[in-house]
Amino acid sequence: RAPHLPDPLEALATELGLSLEDARRSVKDQTGLDARTWLRIKRMTHARELLLCGLPIAVVARTVGYAHQSSFSRAFAAVHGQSPQALLSEDAEAAIVDARRTAQHPGAMLTRPRSA
Repeated sequence: RAPHLPDPLEALATELGLSLEDARRSVKDQTGLDARTWLRIKRMTHARELLLCGLPIAVVARTVGYAHQSSFSRAFAAVHGQSPQALLSEDAEAAIVDARRTAQHPGAMLTRPRSA
């Protein structure tokens, strides 16, 4: 995370009106993933969409919170199985079809849990 950006998990908790621990628990309950993993996948899915819209890699890296393009590229490859450069060198139409399919992956916004 870039130091100038707020902690996305704290921001999520605030947005949902939850404590940090309740937000973590809610993410785990709704996605099956720990909060940091869910946020990383969500950020990299957004990054993929931005890349496929034609934004330069360096701009996308900064937009999703990475100060260094190399760190962004490693994180992107860990989630998507290929570097941003490889994504952009694929056949554009195939990449767009795949991006539409993966955009529905764990990206559904969380809802505030119901009180018991």
